[in-house]
Amino acid sequence: MQSKSVFIQIFAFISVLTTVLLVSLHEVSAEKLSETANIQLLQSKALVFAAQGNYSDAVDILQSAIEQEPSNYQLIFTCAKFAQKSKNIPLALELYQNLYEKVPNLYSTRLELAELLLASGEYEKALIIITQLTHKPIEYKSTQNQGFETLQTFRAHLYRGMAHYYKQQYEESKKYLVQF
Repeated sequence: MQSKSVFIQIFAFISVLTTVLLVSLHEVSAEKLSETANIQLLQSKALVFAAQGNYSDAVDILQSAIEQEPSNYQLIFTCAKFAQKSKNIPLALELYQNLYEKVPNLYSTRLELAELLLASGEYEKALIIITQLTHKPIEYKSTQNQGFETLQTFRAHLYRGMAHYYKQQYEESKKYLVQF
């Protein structure tokens, strides 16, 4: 746990340093630099709290950063993930739904949203989102990137099968769950 916290602190420092260096290479106003550095600092603080298992404080900090930069989708996704870990499911659902509406083609967001919708008993909504993800069959791949894609596809098929099962559509459910 200690080494994870140190790693995150080092990562946060490097992120802030990189931002400052990149901005100094370009002509950027002092106001924009200050705003960017502030968001980086907030993000770094949130990562430190999360590394310590304090997800509620991490969420509060990330929400402050999102208010400053509402189009930063990585901040929104991370905040939703931490809200989910802190058991604040309504907030996590709201953030994932917001992100899904802004950028509907983010595969990870769709999966996380579908998972929470299934857990919340909103099977029809989950099924709509999952159906869009399961247009291709599961193919096992060997490289790390392709393996991640396989895992994402696997989750999508699993969730689609579960959604049909919960809706008592057993034959439709079998089509997706029999693959496992």
